[in-house]
Amino acid sequence: MLKNVLNELFLTKYTNIYGSNPKLYNDLINDDELENILKSFIERTIVYKNDYMDNLREIGISFENIILNNKKDNLIFELKSIIENYTKEYLDLMEKHPLTRIFIDAVNEMNSDNYDIKDAERFRKREINIGVRHKDKVLVLIKVVRQNEDAYPTININNIDRFESILNNSINTIKTSDSDYNIFYNSNYYNEEDIIKQIFKYLLLNLTNSDALDIEIFMNNYTEYLKDNTFRNINKPTKMTSIFGDDMYVMQKKSDLAYETPYYLAFMLANKRIELPNVRLGITNNNGIKVANIVATQSSQKTMSQEAQKEYNEIQKYIKENLPSDSYFRFINPTHLVSLVITFGILSGVGINEVVVKDYMPYRYKRIINEKQYSEEEAEKYQTRLTTKNLATYMRIVSNMEGIEILNYPEDGSELKLRISDTVKGKNDFINELFYIGYNFAINELNNKENQHHL
Repeated sequence: MLKNVLNELFLTKYTNIYGSNPKLYNDLINDDELENILKSFIERTIVYKNDYMDNLREIGISFENIILNNKKDNLIFELKSIIENYTKEYLDLMEKHPLTRIFIDAVNEMNSDNYDIKDAERFRKREINIGVRHKDKVLVLIKVVRQNEDAYPTININNIDRFESILNNSINTIKTSDSDYNIFYNSNYYNEEDIIKQIFKYLLLNLTNSDALDIEIFMNNYTEYLKDNTFRNINKPTKMTSIFGDDMYVMQKKSDLAYETPYYLAFMLANKRIELPNVRLGITNNNGIKVANIVATQSSQKTMSQEAQKEYNEIQKYIKENLPSDSYFRFINPTHLVSLVITFGILSGVGINEVVVKDYMPYRYKRIINEKQYSEEEAEKYQTRLTTKNLATYMRIVSNMEGIEILNYPEDGSELKLRISDTVKGKNDFINELFYIGYNFAINELNNKENQHHL
């Protein structure tokens, strides 16, 4: 039966694919598990359309995409995965877990090779890009249509009931927050489901390969980022110190959904009107222990006057000349290091001693290279440069600060983790001063709003 169905739907159009590999064709049509899955599928009611043949043709189109875009040794496994999107058990499971269904639809759309996050209409027609293997309450989301071996992660949902509850908590938190992640007032989208899907798609931009191993933790983290009030007292520009011949201010600012975290720390030199790189981070609580998740350090200066640019260049030169020398100096942006060292001091001052550094985000990376229209070689160089600079910056902090140590290196799906000891000392006065600017500010100001000096 399987042979007849596959041949009738599409295989006869692509005999050249199998003509050079008859073993693959025989393996495909003689696979008992695939045969049984297809039989079981045919015997059930299909919910997307009442006409069984229409659904069968839809599966055929998905099969065709898989066959054309996959390595042959993955083919049978992924054909099995795609059918599971249509089984009655799976569709019943989705009906009972509506937010999980929206989340999976979001993952499916993000795995398209030409997705547009804001295009709610484009995917009204079912375009299958992922397979969902499910057993009991465990779901595994696998990209089944691969072009150029795109490194989209496999996403693991370890308990669908728990995950549904986590998603519900996350959406309710966003709805009731004053953050710019709350877009439910936005009338540009068709309905609430489209808005929820858009939120999930933007959050997926920040997913690392490590996050994908347990998506429940990832979604919980973003809920905690929104609820955290560690920096609630600095929602206005607040003076920290005088440095670089100017007054430095700090402020927790809001970010919209397109950015990595709902809030970030912004550092400003008030009189020169120069912004130092901002630090995008979120705070989570792990069994009573707060952890800082640094997702990005970004230069925020857009355009400067000629005079401001000259002063900024002088500041960079001063930083380079006064940082302790080491083997990492060639790879880093010196002003990024300044913002990060001050942030480490702030974190230590509020009692946060563990730092997790987020790194490669495959969905965000794919979006950037699509927008920049990079070739495969250009894309690889771009990612290597980003990764090298990011790691080198933290390595330089560790090499120049006694009391900041690396707990875990970013390899095999893990993330860079650091610990700030109770006693920290810089290898020279300049970097030591940067750390204690942040530390003393946190000790003296963050928990005492009445004493703050606002701009």
